[in-house]
Amino acid sequence: MRIKLKEIGNQTRERYSGTILRCGIKYNKFKRFPERTLLIGNLTRTDNNDIVTDHLWVTVGKTLCELDLKAGDTISFDARVGMYRKGKHNTEKDFKLNKLTHIEVVREDREIEKDEITTKTPPTLIEYQQACERKEKENEQNWAKFEIKLEAARQKEKEHQQEITNNIMNRINQGLYPLKKIPIGYKAEENPETTIIIDNDKAPYIRNAYQLCTDGKPLALIVSYLKQKGFYKLSKSKLKSMLQNPVYIGKIKFDKKIYKGIHEAIISEQMFNKAQTMLKKKK
Repeated sequence: MRIKLKEIGNQTRERYSGTILRCGIKYNKFKRFPERTLLIGNLTRTDNNDIVTDHLWVTVGKTLCELDLKAGDTISFDARVGMYRKGKHNTEKDFKLNKLTHIEVVREDREIEKDEITTKTPPTLIEYQQACERKEKENEQNWAKFEIKLEAARQKEKEHQQEITNNIMNRINQGLYPLKKIPIGYKAEENPETTIIIDNDKAPYIRNAYQLCTDGKPLALIVSYLKQKGFYKLSKSKLKSMLQNPVYIGKIKFDKKIYKGIHEAIISEQMFNKAQTMLKKKK
């Protein structure tokens, strides 16, 4: 029911009322000391009697402390809705009420029992230790849940990667080019089940690039030549990777292994091998 606080929004201050259920304690990890808290049940907007949440924890400040509130008292106040993050990694969103003002109290007609905790009761060392233990136990449980979710996510990612690899190997075993990124000089067939085909507009320039490489021309000159032909995004490193790609002799390289493809070669295997020799010399 806390979602109704979100629907109210934080633009205006509203009047709320509720019944105090009990007092508690929390460990403030920023201030490094325990704080008294107050649990309010069935928090209602007084203008329409709409219950906005079945419970709400409020940190006891100076004003609430002086009021000496106990379980059973009814409290009314003005407040504005605010949002905060909680959980071990602060990833969960929740809503609260900020800056309680114009507080009115209708006290339950009874005597305070012995050892009863009110908002004026300061936190004891035992309560502080218990709060720390509860917080530590809660953190351990949250971390255990996180580890389970993390392991499930890792396993799912592993299965997904294995599925991708299996699909790629299925295409490679059929001689089909398996990757989505098509190498320069080729284009994809309209039917995705078929392999790549030669791009007659770009393939001649790829042949010329290999020819320049086998003639001993520097990579910078080959890049300059290809840029003049419209290959504007090409760099020396990309050119070197292109010249070392066996796809241009009708083969497929995947996971450091070479497989035979059914697509048409752009250059001869002899020219490709000679280009590799020249690239090693340049290195």
